[in-house]
Amino acid sequence: MPWRNKYEASAQLYSQLRTEHFDMLSKHKQLTLKTNSAQEVVDKMERMEKDVKAKNLELADMIRERDRARFDLDRLPLRVLMDSRGALSRLSESLESLVAKRDKAPGRVCEYALIVEEIRPII
Repeated sequence: MPWRNKYEASAQLYSQLRTEHFDMLSKHKQLTLKTNSAQEVVDKMERMEKDVKAKNLELADMIRERDRARFDLDRLPLRVLMDSRGALSRLSESLESLVAKRDKAPGRVCEYALIVEEIRPII
């Protein structure tokens, strides 16, 4: 019967080792998930930092461009600005007259359509 005791002892040891193994596997899976999650967060953070740097560069370019435009505007003489405003007002008036003519056009088209309909039977 000593072999039976040895068999039961080894079966019990096997059972214990198997349980410990499964516990270790589950801990390993949890650690792997945490590691993957942490890596995703690190990757996302790096992408965000890269985007922020790109936006900062873009903002700096826009500020430089704005400052350059202000400098150019300050350099323009007052007379040129007044001439520009006069030209702008003339363009605005021209645009208004074109819009008025455009608004009258549909009425004329209807008149021509009526005349064509009256003439068709005669032709």
